[in-house]
Amino acid sequence: MSKSRRTLESNDVQAIRNSHSSGMRMPLFVKKHNGEGQDFYYMGDVTPVEGSLIETSMSADNGTDVSVVQLIFKLSHEVKNSLLDYMVNE
Repeated sequence: MSKSRRTLESNDVQAIRNSHSSGMRMPLFVKKHNGEGQDFYYMGDVTPVEGSLIETSMSADNGTDVSVVQLIFKLSHEVKNSLLDYMVNE
């Protein structure tokens, strides 16, 4: 999901959509859980899956609906088994 109040025409969404042709790099970092501190793990670079960007809405904290863009990313390389096992099982 994008940040709230984004549409398919938003500048940042357009930058993501056109990242392949523009050469923009999009690294993915994840955090296992909040209790782990400030540690983030680099999973690899991602690219948006063609045709996966969908404008939708979700409920904000105040109960109003806000627009967001839902999309699917594809990792450029497989995640190392040891890191995947740590993130999923430990």
